[in-house]
Amino acid sequence: MQQARKIRVLIVDDSLVFREILARGLASDPRIEVVAKASNAFEARDKILEANPDIITCDIQMPRMDGIEFIRRLLSQYPIPVIVVSSVSDAVFDAMSAGAVEFVTKPDERSARGVQSVVNDLIAKIVIASKVQVRRRPSVLTEAKVIQAQFDTTKVIGLGASTGGTEAIYRVLKSLPANIPGIAIVQHIPPVFSGMFAQRMNTQTALNVKEAENGDFLEPPRPDRPRRQAYAGAPRGRPVQGGSGRRREGQRPLSLRGRVV
Repeated sequence: MQQARKIRVLIVDDSLVFREILARGLASDPRIEVVAKASNAFEARDKILEANPDIITCDIQMPRMDGIEFIRRLLSQYPIPVIVVSSVSDAVFDAMSAGAVEFVTKPDERSARGVQSVVNDLIAKIVIASKVQVRRRPSVLTEAKVIQAQFDTTKVIGLGASTGGTEAIYRVLKSLPANIPGIAIVQHIPPVFSGMFAQRMNTQTALNVKEAENGDFLEPPRPDRPRRQAYAGAPRGRPVQGGSGRRREGQRPLSLRGRVV
């Protein structure tokens, strides 16, 4: 029986210690082969040509060129899936916008349990990302046009996304007008990032976006509501079970509604 081809991984991180931690952790999985390591974007460029990786893991904060700019330049030439491994910051969403397919939170290197948990999460995402077909991205993306239409505000819209879904959700919301009916979103995302993601959507779209909490309600747009007021919940007055409520691993409900203008 022919042995399955291993997933070839390039690790890009300016920390020698963390590069070695990741390399050892990923090499423990028989499906993965770490074919190269790089300390900055310029080394990574050379390693891509030498090692022909299937997946790249990349830090954001690096000398000479940060990870976001590296991803942006990389994907205009080499359509390789990139998974960001970085500390907690909303910069990960800039990386997703640049073309990264997923992200994981960089652990405290002193915590063996924390490191192993992140390595396990990263392995799972590498396996998924290896099946993703990445297309070359233009250096400048065109802005989504906002839809103009009349809507039945007695309805509620549901959106769900998994790996790499934050940028797709953003592109959808960016194209929606303020008079859209209430929307409930379930996004596969580390819990520590869910509030950041909601706040980012709130400031960069025409919608009010918030992380759902128990007891929130989705209501249709009303002309007597203040422009900045936001709602969360479920249709027909049923409270949402989200935020601190029961949920599946890695999933946090968000909720939003259109601003009234």
